Amino acid sequence: MRFYGGTKLGKGGLARAYAGATLAALETLPTRVELPTKELVIAVPHERVGAVRRLLRPPEVALVAESYADQARLRLRASLGALPRLLESLAELGIVPSEGAE
Repeated sequence: MRFYGGTKLGKGGLARAYAGATLAALETLPTRVELPTKELVIAVPHERVGAVRRLLRPPEVALVAESYADQARLRLRASLGALPRLLESLAELGIVPSEGAE
């Protein structure tokens, strides 16, 4: 003989109870969109950093890291859909990116 607390739900009732609890929990969770991306590293003359920053459109094109020495070195992450447009805009500025480590 087995003793337990609670109501005997049966297979269907137990499945509905778990499904309802799962849906309620999922409705409260935050969501975010993950896009396939590519990282680029660019060396930019200091006077063109502002022009490059105007190309940023998070989350499609985002600045990941930056460092400054004789030239600014920017690491950008671009979604695959935004990449052709970004490369074209960088070419218009005379900037040739190199692929970054992913």
